[in-house]
Amino acid sequence: MKMSPWLLAASLLICLPSWSETGMVGKPAPKVPGLEQTSGPVLIDFWASWCGPCQESFPWMNQLKTTYPELTIIAVNLDEDRADAQKFLAGKNIQFDIVYDSAGALAEQFQVDGMPSSYLVNADGVIIEQHTGFFSDKIPAYEASVEALLHNEAP
Repeated sequence: MKMSPWLLAASLLICLPSWSETGMVGKPAPKVPGLEQTSGPVLIDFWASWCGPCQESFPWMNQLKTTYPELTIIAVNLDEDRADAQKFLAGKNIQFDIVYDSAGALAEQFQVDGMPSSYLVNADGVIIEQHTGFFSDKIPAYEASVEALLHNEAP
């Protein structure tokens, strides 16, 4: 599999284990296909087939969508070859939207610096939290932020 230079650099970064208040937090979310069709909270997740933590995050995002059906989840794939993404997705029964960004244009707009990278977007279209990496021991914190967002509370 051929990997673009920026994806290679991003994959080499050490992932931070928690939500962050840097980078894109407080800024309007760049336009993502599917985002314009929702008026509520959104979780945007950038992933690639070669990303081990992405494999772990997908079952959790499925569960999150089941628990919070009012949350829109958009998973943005960064594989250069869509076939790699389709192999990754095979048999996973994904309950959320998949968007393909093989050129990395969306990833650049979101300033993605590692895989996976997730962004919580409020109903006004503003990024309120972001995190890099997926850590199963942080799931309670991730879910608390989602629940606070859904109940219009400051996370």
